[in-house]
Amino acid sequence: MGENAGMELANLWFRTQSNSLTEQLDQARLLGFRGLGLLNLGAAAPEAPLTAPHYVSALSLAGLGETENDVPLWKEISIPATIRALKQHGCGQLVIPGGLDSRADVRARAKRLLTRVHAGERIGVQEELLEEVLVQSEMESERQLEQFAGYLHDLRRAARGLKIAICPAASAASLLNPARMRLLLQEIKGLEIGFWHDSGLLEMRHAGGLEHPGEWLDGFSNLLQGSTLHDFYGGAEHLPPGIGQVDWELVADYLPRQSTRILAVAPSYPSGVLAEARTTLESRLQS
Repeated sequence: MGENAGMELANLWFRTQSNSLTEQLDQARLLGFRGLGLLNLGAAAPEAPLTAPHYVSALSLAGLGETENDVPLWKEISIPATIRALKQHGCGQLVIPGGLDSRADVRARAKRLLTRVHAGERIGVQEELLEEVLVQSEMESERQLEQFAGYLHDLRRAARGLKIAICPAASAASLLNPARMRLLLQEIKGLEIGFWHDSGLLEMRHAGGLEHPGEWLDGFSNLLQGSTLHDFYGGAEHLPPGIGQVDWELVADYLPRQSTRILAVAPSYPSGVLAEARTTLESRLQS
């Protein structure tokens, strides 16, 4: 099949390579993708703004930097720096991870749970440690949501036409869950902030004793701007679609036809797997 006009490749796959960003974009096109989604730290920004045929469909704050002590990226990366990066990449879609609870002890407890998930364990909803994390995270959530809402208001004032989408974390200490997402949306009503779907991340949350992925799709598909598409199984994420636990029929039911679709496969897979994965997604996500 020729170039797919509706799918991009996440820059995660290039993590072990030293390619420049333009080389990565060229290789993505050779592999049949329209361009890249810059969802992780990778190649340095181009010296000159990108122009066609180079195409970056989405830029995540996670692609611009890392923080110490799990401080949310939206607190660390300034709005002017974010806008400069978007212009440099010729990109009109920003993805903002909501981040984690501000308290180190809550994050540490949640990390213990997530480590078990990565080891292949499924956490039961009655797990005592999970219940502790969820109760504690509610105590500070209102204040943290207000701060996040304030950031989003400032960002919208600085970038009127930018497409902005927010997403939760895999951790039980995630600032965003479905209930808090609804509360936040009330605070930012009118800002045209969307939801970014991540198939593997939501499946990981479910394995960690949290909500079913369908709760996000059913509740926020009307706001869905794009999706990071990968499978999850036995604690491993960024698997080629079709070999894990993600319910692709469910995803297909909710994924808007015109939304951005980014395949995110681990760098350990050879390039031939990417074509197979893209074909799998094309067949399973037909709408």
